[in-house]
Amino acid sequence: MADFIPSNDREFLVWSQNFLEVATEFQADLGLTPTQIQDIADLIGNFVNDLGTSERLTQQAKIAVHNKNVSHEALEEHLRSLARQYKVKPGLADAILMALRLTVGDKQPTHHAVVTPENVMVHMEADGKVHIEWNSSGNTAGTQYIIEKRKLPAGEYVIIGSTPRRSFTDTTPDSGAPASYRISAQRAGDTSAPSAGVTFGIDS
Repeated sequence: MADFIPSNDREFLVWSQNFLEVATEFQADLGLTPTQIQDIADLIGNFVNDLGTSERLTQQAKIAVHNKNVSHEALEEHLRSLARQYKVKPGLADAILMALRLTVGDKQPTHHAVVTPENVMVHMEADGKVHIEWNSSGNTAGTQYIIEKRKLPAGEYVIIGSTPRRSFTDTTPDSGAPASYRISAQRAGDTSAPSAGVTFGIDS
């Protein structure tokens, strides 16, 4: 049975504010005291502040991860360039290369970029859980796949899990509620662009 209180934070805020407005208008009919009305208003105010903080920190975290990935790539490329020079430098002792932790005499390993997963498919299993599958799209061993879900129509994508496999089961779907799923690949500090979202539940 569907809950009358929305699970999405923004929708819940609108619902709560409407509750306060109606409760204030019909305060006497509902048997509410001014103190009880103020308690509701205070709790809504606290939620507004905490929601704003949460959304701001979430955005900052996304930016921080992006910046970390960019700086990691820049540092790695710079050190690889130096390492290539040192490995062919005439007369440079092997002991120095070993001290730098460069593999003496071997080629530098090839860096395979992560690729956006494709052909995402979503279906409901007999027990009501939602099963998601996708193609690796050439991603190599060691890749983690990040699964994100967005409640429709107005939710934002949130991470619900990760796996090294090419399938995932959402064990806590909202019964009858439409949602969109998308997948991204992550390996060695790099993250691919997410796949196109696949909507599930609108016609089911």
